[in-house]
Parts: sequence; C-alpha cells; structure tokens
Amino acid sequence: MKVIPYLLSAVLLLLAWLLPIHKMPWTTFGSEALTFLSALVLLSAFLNKDLKIPKPQVLILPVLAIPLIQWGGGEILYLSNALLCTAYIAMFWLMLVVGYNLAVGEKGQREQVFKVFSLVVFTGAILSSFIAMTQWLGLNEYFRPLVNLLNGNRPYANFAQPNNLATFMCMGKMLPNYILGPSTFIFLLTIALTQSRTAWVVCLFTLIYLTIKQFGQTKRFGFVKLLAWSGVFIALITCLPMFNQWIASVSTQDVAQADSVVERATSGYLRLDMWSQALVAISEKPWFGYGWNQTGMAQIAAFDLYPSHEWYKTAHNVILDLLIWNGIPIGGLIIVYMACWLYWLNKGKLLNVWWIGFNPYSKMSDQQLQYMGRMVANLASAYDIQKYAQVLAFNGKKVEAEHQLWILKTLHGKEKSYQDLLPVSAVGK
Repeated sequence: MKVIPYLLSAVLLLLAWLLPIHKMPWTTFGSEALTFLSALVLLSAFLNKDLKIPKPQVLILPVLAIPLIQWGGGEILYLSNALLCTAYIAMFWLMLVVGYNLAVGEKGQREQVFKVFSLVVFTGAILSSFIAMTQWLGLNEYFRPLVNLLNGNRPYANFAQPNNLATFMCMGKMLPNYILGPSTFIFLLTIALTQSRTAWVVCLFTLIYLTIKQFGQTKRFGFVKLLAWSGVFIALITCLPMFNQWIASVSTQDVAQADSVVERATSGYLRLDMWSQALVAISEKPWFGYGWNQTGMAQIAAFDLYPSHEWYKTAHNVILDLLIWNGIPIGGLIIVYMACWLYWLNKGKLLNVWWIGFNPYSKMSDQQLQYMGRMVANLASAYDIQKYAQVLAFNGKKVEAEHQLWILKTLHGKEKSYQDLLPVSAVGK
C-alpha cells in the first residue's frame, strides 16, 4: 500500500477543517476545494488498481444524471449549477466506492486506514477545541490570521458554524481507550460552548442506541461510563453560564456570554417555521420538484401561502431538500434507497464482526458453506478468500478449496498450497 497518497489526502482534509478563510459569496469554497483535492489524491491511489463497485452503489448511479436532465428540461436555471451538483454527487459516489475498496483490501489494511483516519479527526478536533476556547475566552485576536474572530456568542472554531463544530467534535471521539477520558472531557466542553441543540439530540440518540447495543455484546464502553459521560455533558451545558460569570469576575477578559439551557430550549426555533414552509413548497410542486440546489426558489414559490422572516438557501434537512429538489416520486426513491443502504451497512458490519472472529476449523453443513461462499464472493479480498479456503479444506471440500486458492493466486497474486490451509495437527498426520 503506497503511503504518500494517503498521507497527503489526510493532510489536505485536516487543512480543510482548520482553514480560517470564509469569504462571501461562497464562504466554504476554500474548505470544500481542499476536501475535493483530498478526495482526488485518495482516488489517485487506485489509478493502477481495479476498483470493486458494490451492487448498492451501482443502483444509485442514475442520480448522477438528474441535475443535467433538470437543466436540459429548463428546471435548473444555470448550467454551472447543474455541473456543480453533478460533481458533488459524483465525488460522493466515488468516495463510497473508494471506502469500500479500502475496507475489503488486504488483511489489516482496513484497521490501519481507520486508525489513521481516527488520528486525523482527533488531531483536527483537538486543534478546533483550542481555537473554540480562544474564541470563548476572547483570546482569538492574539492568534490572527490563523483563527476566525468570534461573531456572536457561540464559538465555532474555523468552521464558521457552531453546529458544524459540534458535529465534528462528536466524530473526534473515535479514539483508543487510553486517551478517551481526557480528550472526551475537552470535546464535551467544546460541544457545550457551541450551545448546539443538535448535540443534545445526538447525546440522546447515542445514549439510547448504545444502551440497546449493550445487550449480548462485548462492552468496549460500559453502560455506567456511558451514563457518567452523559451526566458530565448535561452538567457542562447547565453550568456554562456560571462558568462565564466566574471567569468574568476573576479576570478582565471579555468572555463570550452563553445562554442558559432554558433560553436555548425555548427560543430560536426558526427551523420549524422553515420546515413548515418547505412542506408547503413541496405540496405546490410535488411531482418534479424545483431542481437541485434551488431551495431558495421553493421558498419564494411558497411565500404567498406561508410567509416567513428567515431567508435560506437550504432547508437544513436533507430529507426535505431531496424532496424539494427532485419531487416526491424521485426524492422518495432516493430517501428509501439511503435508508435501505444504511440498514445494509449495519447488517454487514455485524456479519463482518462474526466473520473476523469465526474459527475456520469449524464443521459446517453444505448449506452453510454455500451461504459463506456467496458472502466471500461479495467481499473477495485476499483475507476472505484464504479463510474461506481454510473452511472448505477443513470440511473435506478439497476441490472447492483448491479452486479458491487458484482465485487467490490469480486475483491477488498470493500463492498458497493446500497443506497451508489445514491445521497443524492435520498436516502432521
């Protein structure tokens, strides 16, 4: 595995998260350009390799053509908008395919890639936490131009949006156990500083999801620890205004004032009004929608029926945006596909965990071997083919096992003998 493309891709992605430049009219252009470069560099690592495309990704390929078809039909006003949407969809699709190929590569590659990615996210989260705290304490002026100046009372680091920072902090907790404790407190404090209600929903969802997952599973993160850290987060968001008052009383720093939990919970529900207006817009044009990336057009179309005081270019709700852009029939199909795909991923994860822990020297029925063969054919990595050959050999299927060895040699260039598949005790006989 060539290291340079992966390292360069990681550095570019880290810079995209930390870039402090956000200028009108496209405030996230720099970050998104760096993200695209990161994706292209990662894609370059597969130039001389055969990319395996999973069947679920083949099914969604027609979506690539929708923006251009909408432009051709006059639904999308500008060709540049149609091309930009197509580029984003195409890059998203390619990254799904690249991620799949990284996951089914050589034995140990998946774990190595995930560790490196976790380290990159962790590094970005730590640096973003530091930037957010300088904004909170009024120290960001001393770190210009590397740090954005705070506009308002909710720190956002260099993301320019508090909810984005809060979401990123949640991702930052993909860490080994030995640094989970100290870093988690820092991340939870940063999330509390953003005063993001999205983080409250994530906390509740995580608590419920991991509680359900505890039953019958190996506990990497016990239920007591889960409750304890949830309690720490609740305490931080509750006590944040008191922290601010105490810091202001002992120093001359102009600390960003935080709203209380009650104030955040009972005010600023502009998105509910926004979503209600979006539903009206969908009902006005339910069949073909308003075109990709034209949510603003939908707002004006519904304005006479449902006036609002909030101007927006996105509904801040991916389900509503897809329905606005594509209409209910096509948008509904995309949403159903995404739901099924996520279910398939979760189911596949459980199957992968079972397969990794499976002892290849186990007795299996012909029906079980047949099902296992279909599963391995879908993955077809060197590790999976060799392990399946071991299972076949142990169950007396010599011809089938040798056929898997031939596939292993032809597809992955790895040569193993039939004797290598058998347990040591059997070879010695």
